[in-house]
Amino acid sequence: AATVSAAADGSGVLLGNMQTNGNFVIGNVPPGRYYAFAIERWSPLWQNPDFLRQMQNQGVSVDLPENGRVQVQLPMITSDQMQAAAVPLGLTAQ
Repeated sequence: AATVSAAADGSGVLLGNMQTNGNFVIGNVPPGRYYAFAIERWSPLWQNPDFLRQMQNQGVSVDLPENGRVQVQLPMITSDQMQAAAVPLGLTAQ
């Protein structure tokens, strides 16, 4: 799965499933700045604002213009990496 965080407060997380060729598309996204992540497995951690801030440096910053299209290449974030980021926050990956 790939995820794009639309808001630092944990709201506005948009999801797109990865296709067999490794591509994903998320449509109808309002213009703005986003962080995109490719994740091995979805977890509710992605809705936690503290976790999002912790993971921000592992994502790719995306500026989407009005009526724009953006292509990004994303490194895969594993469940182990998510757990390692969650522990210092007192959270557990589910």
